[in-house]
Amino acid sequence: MNILGIDSTTKKLTVAVSRDNMLLCEVGSKAESNSEKHMVNIIRYIDSCLARASLGLKDINIFGVNLGPGDFTGTRIGVSVIKILSWVEGKPAYGVNSLDVFSAKICCNNILDILEKIEKGESVIISPCLDVRRNELYFSFYNVFPGDFHETSAFKNITAFLDAGDKFPSRKLLIERLEDYKLVNKEKFLNEFIKYFESFTGIRVIDSGNKVTLFVGGNAFLTYPGIFLELKNAFKTGGAGSNLASLSTPNASDICVKACVSEIWGDQSSFYPGASFVNMCAYVKALTYRKPGPLVPVYVREFMCF
Repeated sequence: MNILGIDSTTKKLTVAVSRDNMLLCEVGSKAESNSEKHMVNIIRYIDSCLARASLGLKDINIFGVNLGPGDFTGTRIGVSVIKILSWVEGKPAYGVNSLDVFSAKICCNNILDILEKIEKGESVIISPCLDVRRNELYFSFYNVFPGDFHETSAFKNITAFLDAGDKFPSRKLLIERLEDYKLVNKEKFLNEFIKYFESFTGIRVIDSGNKVTLFVGGNAFLTYPGIFLELKNAFKTGGAGSNLASLSTPNASDICVKACVSEIWGDQSSFYPGASFVNMCAYVKALTYRKPGPLVPVYVREFMCF
């Protein structure tokens, strides 16, 4: 199954072509640019990506696009282009929420650490958090666990499927969204985060006997670094050896908070989502025979985006 996906929700436009869950090519902006320039570059990126993958547009089986929330103009450009390509080729197009895209990227970036924790019998939870302006945050929770995708394809909340590859040839991971997407005021974020975390895990964060590894990431922890410190204190993580200096760097957008473990670090490669991860999510939607929904940008507020 050949997939062409677009992520235009940030100032870095990316286009990717994948075959099933394997990335063939990804083309994108190396530096930030005004989202209005996405319209100038997007067709060129699509042509370049298809050429590098040795495919034509007619070889694409499904299309994918990040629906946001994200940049108003950029998101609409990507959605409009995918709508046109889908209509012209008569192929299905799947829209993906930004949080689903970020969860896949955070998992891929930390795959070895996640596999290590799972091998030890620990639970792994991912929580991407986005700054959607107006002093509000948008987040959700995802469970990462081993399993064969085809054995669990009935689960409607499976958002991505990963194969660990050569180092772990028998290890396949599934990402399952545990909660609906949440929009909360920044001042209420910590209480809401803990409340939702406890609701689906049944774990009290004050219980130091539980072994749950929580990966949190996204631009919210750059905009509001104090929130991360609040989470660290709430989960009683981060000892004398914790590397908090990384939080002040411009790209330290993934933070790994390990419940009951005095360890913390930043992942500097997940500030932006990416079309390759859009494709991973679109692939799962297609394999589970989900009917493509309307391609409408995600607005976190009525008649308003950020």
